[in-house]
Amino acid sequence: MEPTLIGRALARRARGLEQEMRDLAAEVDQLRSGRGGVVRVGAVTGASVGYVVPAIRQLKAAAPDVEVYVDVEPSDVLARGLLAGVYDLALGRIPPGMDPREFDAVPGRPEIVDLVVRRDHPMASARRLELAELTPYDWVMQSPGAPIRVAVETAFVDAGARLPRSILNTPSLLVMIALLSSSTAIAAMAREMSDLLSGPEVGARLAPLAVREEIVVAPYHMLTARRRRLSPVAERLRALVLDEL
Repeated sequence: MEPTLIGRALARRARGLEQEMRDLAAEVDQLRSGRGGVVRVGAVTGASVGYVVPAIRQLKAAAPDVEVYVDVEPSDVLARGLLAGVYDLALGRIPPGMDPREFDAVPGRPEIVDLVVRRDHPMASARRLELAELTPYDWVMQSPGAPIRVAVETAFVDAGARLPRSILNTPSLLVMIALLSSSTAIAAMAREMSDLLSGPEVGARLAPLAVREEIVVAPYHMLTARRRRLSPVAERLRALVLDEL
């Protein structure tokens, strides 16, 4: 048979449709197996560095076509985002005032807080520092009410030390690093972030202080919205994060 002009146009389109159907079949197979798709995860700072990033590395090594979005936010933002469908899963805490029955929660880990300074800070080489010795310095901390800040303030009170008066309030890690690098300020941050910034990989020339009192924040959890079913790729990332925890 000799195709007409219209027949050639139809054949050309049919070949395109055939290829699209093959591509669709491959994409469906990837989605069903967790080797493709999109997953959105949120986490508090320490959890994102310590557990989410290693889990994502494992996921991308096995499934490079997966598209992953990560946000680092306070727990109240993460919890609202989960319920609104912004995130598939989150590592954070259920804020006061929110119904815990809205979430499926797997217990995570407590956060250890380090007090971080630049390496040539006057207190950087001291051992077994008392919190009272750090009161006169400038501080960089999260806004009042943030879990890490509450833990630091509680530690000062429990130690009978006067709370610092000169505090810059910021949730920005970049602002914290800039101030630490250019002044004698002290910043409170999760140990996972402290280890990263004081290690050779980043080269930020920062160091944790050797404080006598250990500062601990209440545990965060692996959270998912109870009424929403996870996609295969989100379920796969959740399992990897739980393995890291």
